[in-house]
Amino acid sequence: MGGDSWEVQGVERVMDKNWTIRVLKETDIGAFWDLISDPTLYRMAASIPPDPPRIFADERIAKQLEQGVFDDRGHLLGCGSLFVKDQTPDKLDVGYSVHRDHRGKGVAKYLLAHLVQEARERGTHAYLSAQVAKDNPASLHLLKSAGFVVIGEGTYYSKGRQAEVPEWRLRKKIMP
Repeated sequence: MGGDSWEVQGVERVMDKNWTIRVLKETDIGAFWDLISDPTLYRMAASIPPDPPRIFADERIAKQLEQGVFDDRGHLLGCGSLFVKDQTPDKLDVGYSVHRDHRGKGVAKYLLAHLVQEARERGTHAYLSAQVAKDNPASLHLLKSAGFVVIGEGTYYSKGRQAEVPEWRLRKKIMP
C-alpha cells in the first residue's frame, strides 16, 4: 500500500511542471543520444557502452523501447523502459535515466511511477524488478521509496565501466 500512495503523491507533486511522457521517436534521437552519452550515466547502466555510437540510440528508438519525459518546451528530461530480462516469466525489469541537467528535480520519480502503472496495466507479470549499482545511493533510495524491496545482491557487467559492478537486486509486487 505504501508504494501506491508514493506513486500518486509523486505524480501529483510534479504535475504542475507540465511534463509529458511518450515513446521516443526518430526526431528524439539527438536528445536521447546526448542523454546516454553522459559518462556519469553510462557507467551506472549495464547495457550502454562507453561513448555510445549514434547507431545505439537509433536502434533503441527504432525498437520503441524507450519512453521519455518531456517538459513543456519539448526537451527530453529523462527516459525509461520496461523489459524482460533472462526470459524470467513472472517478472518484468525497469530501467530509467535522467539527463544530467535535470537530476534531483523529480523526473525519475515521475517516470518510475508511470512505468510501475504501465506494468500493472499490462497485467502480464507478477513482479517488477530493478538492479542498481551499490555506488548509486540516489537510485537505491528512489526504488525503496517506490515500494521496491532489496531481495539480494550480486554483480553485473557494466559496458560503460567495462567491469563487473556490485549491485543490489530489488523487486516490487505489482499483481496479486
